[in-house]
Amino acid sequence: MKAARLLALPLLVSAVMLAGAQETAKPPFEWKVSGDTVETFKLEFTAIKAIDQSSAKALIETWAAYTDNRESTSKSMDVVGEKWDAALAKSLRAHESKLLAEEFIKRRDAEKEGEEKGEVTYSSTRGEEKVTGESTDQKGTTWVETTQSVKVRQKDWQSGEWKETTEESKSRYACVKGEDGKWRISRIEQQRKQVDKDGNVVMTWKEQGTMLDFMLFYRRQFENRKPLPALKQDSPEAAAMSLFENLLPTRDELGNSIHSKGLKAWTDTLEGLFTKTYMAGLDKKFEEWSKDGAEKPKREIDATGLGEDGVKNVRFKPRDEWTGAIEVRVKEIDGKWVIVDAGYWQDKMEKDGKVTKEFISEPDVYSLSWR
Repeated sequence: MKAARLLALPLLVSAVMLAGAQETAKPPFEWKVSGDTVETFKLEFTAIKAIDQSSAKALIETWAAYTDNRESTSKSMDVVGEKWDAALAKSLRAHESKLLAEEFIKRRDAEKEGEEKGEVTYSSTRGEEKVTGESTDQKGTTWVETTQSVKVRQKDWQSGEWKETTEESKSRYACVKGEDGKWRISRIEQQRKQVDKDGNVVMTWKEQGTMLDFMLFYRRQFENRKPLPALKQDSPEAAAMSLFENLLPTRDELGNSIHSKGLKAWTDTLEGLFTKTYMAGLDKKFEEWSKDGAEKPKREIDATGLGEDGVKNVRFKPRDEWTGAIEVRVKEIDGKWVIVDAGYWQDKMEKDGKVTKEFISEPDVYSLSWR
């Protein structure tokens, strides 16, 4: 469970803001961003909507205002995400330039720029999460139900026509009143479709984790991080292995650094909306997540072959039966081995029906981390 932008921000930011929304009211909070590197990046959080825990309904309306991704907050978070990405990319340059050949980096940047300019074929908007019901169970717990509309606009790849659909997301929150008179959340559930034993579709309530849970988990991962192996480039194998043992985890660490420092003021605000029992229960949840996200076996080099123009092809053994072998191509430049290409092998069906192996170059080396 790495917390890189392709995982942490995308998990973090995707959990916090999925898209825009329809209302244009004043945002409940604002961000001020400064710094253009991971080392200098700073997020200043300003709460506009006052925290209200005077009733169960007010509590959930406060939680929704800070987390439901309405238009007024999603736009600002998009800006934060863009500056976050830029700061991470700038700080990564110093590390990339040591291990990756300059031409390889230029190729990656050019392809990435081309992808960013591609046609947008999907968009979604989220309405404000609204309280729709309230009840108290036999244990004295007050349950507050909410509904949030989600509009999806998608272009059909065959006809070229745009299609719009609207769905509703329903949640309910268990709320309890503390001795200090403040209401707090003790559990969150989301309504989901489920097929029973007779094949009938029924709606059930399932416990739902929050983006606060994930954010605190990744902060703990960062705080408990271990020192990374040193960058080694004295041999083809050492340079190839450094991609996985040094550069990729460095990107994760830098991304987590921004997350841990920048969003603390926001998470501190959200923590106060939950009971102590809920927050204490996160320890067990984090332990389970750590097991689920345990590191896969260490990369093993299968063979090193000679390519063209002095290039050495270092092939790694596949770590499972679904992904092909990764190959990192390195060359000695100015007395040290650097990566000039990287990618993976996959099956290719020839016209005569025979299956051969095909090398797929992947300039975005960070996408190789999951293979």
